[in-house]
Amino acid sequence: MPLERYLDPLESSILMECSEPVCSVEYEGKIDAEVLRKAYRILSLRHPVLCADIRQSDLGYVLYVPAGKDPSFMALSGAELSSLDKIRYPNRICDGLSRLILAQDNSGGQLALQMNHCVADARSMTTILTELWQLYGSLIGGSAPSVGPVGSLPQSPYELIRRRWNDEFEPQMSGGASKETGTIEDPPIQSRIRLGYEETTNLVDAARMLKITVHPLVCAAIAIALRANSDNAAPHSMICDSTVDLRSRMSPPVKATEAANVAFDYAIKIDVSQNSDPVVVSNEIRRKLELLIAGRRAFNEEPDSTRNVNEYLDRFGVTNPGVIPPLPRLAGLNIVDFTWLISMPPRARTINSGYIVYTYDRRLTIEGIFPSPQFSSQDVNTIVKRYLHELRQISGLYRED
Repeated sequence: MPLERYLDPLESSILMECSEPVCSVEYEGKIDAEVLRKAYRILSLRHPVLCADIRQSDLGYVLYVPAGKDPSFMALSGAELSSLDKIRYPNRICDGLSRLILAQDNSGGQLALQMNHCVADARSMTTILTELWQLYGSLIGGSAPSVGPVGSLPQSPYELIRRRWNDEFEPQMSGGASKETGTIEDPPIQSRIRLGYEETTNLVDAARMLKITVHPLVCAAIAIALRANSDNAAPHSMICDSTVDLRSRMSPPVKATEAANVAFDYAIKIDVSQNSDPVVVSNEIRRKLELLIAGRRAFNEEPDSTRNVNEYLDRFGVTNPGVIPPLPRLAGLNIVDFTWLISMPPRARTINSGYIVYTYDRRLTIEGIFPSPQFSSQDVNTIVKRYLHELRQISGLYRED
């Protein structure tokens, strides 16, 4: 009998969003594609969700694993080929809910894991990718790793949250379309900034001096940058959608691959002007987040009824996976970079920008995604330069000498 269960209300809602995030490793050296394929197959026995798919029944969506199915794996070669080309718009996962893509030439390449957000999140995906890297290292080193106990599908996050956190939790239901392989008429614009080692250290030191974390500082910098791109210079209500991973806060804590999306999306209302003090704004975000998390409840506010003409600037979302553990060192391979890509579904209805913030190898990265045609390339460049400026200002004013 194939492994199967119904998607819970939270997973079903996320499925409707058609989001398929990606984590990608850029490396120097050469990966043996057949050994990697073998490692991925072993990994799929430990994590059957890598072979899973969705079917619809009269009672809802069913997450299931067909017996004997191998995980989707694609090996590309040639300097002109990139794994990211295969996962950028309008490409979608066509076989199941996940895929692994290896693209390399003689000097190096990219290894990319892409999974549907309804069964995976940043924490579970980085854990799976790390385990794959370890398995590959064992096989290439001549070891024969055991499969261990055959795994099961991830538990229902809805049930875990209600059982271990808030028994009144109810997810917001999405009004999007179901999982499909459509195209995007106006592909979103993506941005990326990666701070240097010293810049990252200075920002962390500044946050420590201010008795705050980096997350609200980044949220505040982005809010001010968006407001600065508006026609209205006066203070204005904005919404910062902040995703908080609750795994470690539950009792007992939830393991990384035990369930995905064990999180709340907190909608924080803030008043921001083009020249707001980022420290003041970040403290307001921090204060509201702490109150809401302590109250063990989701919270959603809406902007004031009087909207400005640049409505797409009024709201933004920030996901923060935090510090990504470094991948183990393998002989003959050197990790150059780690990248998260945010996915925007076909015919996406959102008009707001989204960001993912993380640190890998002691360097902070902010990936942004901006819907077209609301944001032009010039808009994106201006916004990114402004929030980078705000973060550097904070680092310069609050630092340990």
